[in-house]
Amino acid sequence: MAIFFWPAILAKTYLKYRISIMCVMFMERKSSACLVALMLLFIGGNVSASDFDPDGLTADQLILELNNSDRDVQKMAAHALWEIGDLRAICPLISMLKYPEGRIRNCDVEAFEKTNIKNPQAFDLLILALNDSDSNVREGAAVGLGWLRDHRAVDPLIQTLNDSDSNVQEAAAIGLSLLGNPQAVNPLILALNDSDSGVRRAAAISLSWLEAPQAVDPLILALNDSNSDVREAAALGLGWLKDPHAFDSLILTLNDSDGGVREAAVLGLSWFKDPRAFDPLILMLNDSDGGVREAAVLGLGWLKDLQAVDSLILALNDSDRKVRETAAQSLDWLEDPQAIDSLILALNDSDHEVRETAALALGGVGDPRAVCPLISALNDPNSEVRCGAADALGWIGDTRAVDPLILALNDSDNVVRYVTATALGRIGDPRAIDSLILALNDSDSSVRWEAGSALIKIGSIAFDPLILALNSSNGDMREGAARVLGSTGDPRALDPLILALNDSDSGVISWATWGLIKIGDPRAVDPLILALNNSNNDVRWEAARALGCIGGTKAVDPLILALNDSNSLVRRNAASALGDIGDPKAVDPLILALNDTNFGVRRAAALALGDIGDPKAVDPLILALNDTIFYVRKAALRSLGGIITSFDSEQNSPRPVIYVSNVSNWL
Repeated sequence: MAIFFWPAILAKTYLKYRISIMCVMFMERKSSACLVALMLLFIGGNVSASDFDPDGLTADQLILELNNSDRDVQKMAAHALWEIGDLRAICPLISMLKYPEGRIRNCDVEAFEKTNIKNPQAFDLLILALNDSDSNVREGAAVGLGWLRDHRAVDPLIQTLNDSDSNVQEAAAIGLSLLGNPQAVNPLILALNDSDSGVRRAAAISLSWLEAPQAVDPLILALNDSNSDVREAAALGLGWLKDPHAFDSLILTLNDSDGGVREAAVLGLSWFKDPRAFDPLILMLNDSDGGVREAAVLGLGWLKDLQAVDSLILALNDSDRKVRETAAQSLDWLEDPQAIDSLILALNDSDHEVRETAALALGGVGDPRAVCPLISALNDPNSEVRCGAADALGWIGDTRAVDPLILALNDSDNVVRYVTATALGRIGDPRAIDSLILALNDSDSSVRWEAGSALIKIGSIAFDPLILALNSSNGDMREGAARVLGSTGDPRALDPLILALNDSDSGVISWATWGLIKIGDPRAVDPLILALNNSNNDVRWEAARALGCIGGTKAVDPLILALNDSNSLVRRNAASALGDIGDPKAVDPLILALNDTNFGVRRAAALALGDIGDPKAVDPLILALNDTIFYVRKAALRSLGGIITSFDSEQNSPRPVIYVSNVSNWL
């Protein structure tokens, strides 16, 4: 099995290589339970039925759908319960295991891997599934037990290494590696001699994950396995373990007849970061296999030995585009100005990924000689190259790039515009202010955000244009201006932001409030108190939030009145604000708010009473332990605990301690 994609993965996330190997291992069996489980865990999954949409359904409704006559609907319901993580799904999912169809039972196993991660019934259920007559279910159960991280699963999984189905054996090996229990080491070493090559490969992978020193010699022996996939896994595993005894064996493996094994050996040697690997890696640049050459180029970059620069420059002309791309990446890591001219030439490579990586590498080296070629690359037909050029120019920071980057703010690609805004922020040249303010009106929200961030970096010199933008007819531009003005903390922004509290756009109001909090000027308190009577709900609840931060005792009475506001968000924020201020005058009104019709208000009131810490709130909070909403009960319990622990020893009351000690009655 070739691992041609490995260097590209490892260049960015090599510390996660163990997970990647697991995915590689299972990708060949697309029908297996393990693949579905892994893909769901890493990227989620999409299932479909002709007329069923689980989005928006409650857990109760989804549990009912587990009894639907349509098996696809059942599967979708199980997946949705998996996403929700509702423990009430346990019994229905247990029942679902009784269906004769293996795929339905397997879906149940997947659900339990997530839904019941801390529930003891999940363990028992998966142990039962480990003996299911359907191999797919056993396979999924083995991986599921690994994800549960319950070490009681070690012995059952060790026994499953002898399952009659090789796929199940492989899953058991991976499950054991997920558990990370050293008891699994010797059984996995024995599995290196299994008659099935897939099992041997899984054992090699799992032993490297367990990082067991006693696995080194068996893995060295596995470098001579008859199956190339096993040899490949052993080479990668030995590289991960980095045991000095394995170094010479990996050097010998560079002569393996299989390109994938040689590539794995190169990567394994590279992970040692041992200077002795330098000469062998240089020799592997002449290997007939492109993947091997790519791995060697990558390894030389990791070694960061400047003696490799000339060889890496030559690799920029390799016939394999991935080798050229990785050579540019490695030259980026070495940051040697000697490579500048060659990287500039690589901006004209026939492959856009090579051009992009060369541009990024030039930014990493940071030599001003690259500025003009990178400016030209802003017009490359490929958007990824244009992104790389803009990013590089931002890192170099040469003001010659400002005007071309301003033009690039109008690029047809939103990612290019985003990166360009970032670059202009790094350079910090005032010439970009007007264009960045216009970009606050970009059609893409991420570009608008980054334009604002760039203006924040440029600083107070952008103040006057931002004040004008705050009066723009465009809501997005006003919102961006409010955010930037607030972020600066400039006292000059106080009055404009107070006026912005009356804006028709909720986003502008929110950022104006945030800005007033950040500035922290008490002159904002009276306007915020007035804003509590604004007809706009957004204005009132934002004002309540701000008063909790900067209002002080002056804001207490107005916030108490706001506890009776018609809008629940205003009442909730008022309750939270009173808790932040901590004035005992608010205790009685907050006790009344424990009976509010909205559970968010009741929760905020309970937490606020805990923040104030007045013993008068103990009895009402004890009553709140009977609230129908879990979050209110949890807040009441937390506040009771805080109040009780704050009592002086002579005032300590046994009654609340007795009530609170039986936590399970309320949670």
